[in-house]
Amino acid sequence: MKLSRFSKRKVSRLGVAGFFEEIPVLILVTIGVGMFMVSMIWAISTHNARYTDIENVHEIHDIMKTIRTWEGLCYQEEGSANRVEGLFDCHKVMYLSATNLSRGVPELAGGSATNPPTPASRTYRLRIEDTSPYPFRYSADVNNIINPSKISDPKVERKTMVSSVNIKVNDEEIHVAKLELTIFRLGGAGV
Repeated sequence: MKLSRFSKRKVSRLGVAGFFEEIPVLILVTIGVGMFMVSMIWAISTHNARYTDIENVHEIHDIMKTIRTWEGLCYQEEGSANRVEGLFDCHKVMYLSATNLSRGVPELAGGSATNPPTPASRTYRLRIEDTSPYPFRYSADVNNIINPSKISDPKVERKTMVSSVNIKVNDEEIHVAKLELTIFRLGGAGV
């Protein structure tokens, strides 16, 4: 058996290509992995931002539903325990205050039914605007804003939800109104 002339060559650990051809490949792989990591971080942060936004929308929706059914605003016939969601009493709208609203709907000010809100834990503005053609209109603008100049800052996170409601004056007169709730957040500090 005769050995071929190729079998007598010494084989180096550097391989056939050599060391200098591994550097560009290493650079390309490093750039590719870096781009992959950046795109994954961007995708995760986008997902988290949208998830937080969805949570905030659900939260403001729940607060709006609580306001629309709150006994401190809803019309209630004498002798009846039934309240109609979104049908407000004109006298309750006229005398609505931030103190009564925060006590009646503690979720609005950042608390819960069992845990009352701390002062300025959440800043809000609730507007009930009577849009009916009647000469006398029942409107209310209630808020717990401490410093109005901070709200005008475009960096302040705000969520607004609008709903239509009715204001009952008497059996013959029901006004159409707009209920607008805006919640402001300054990273935990009150506005």
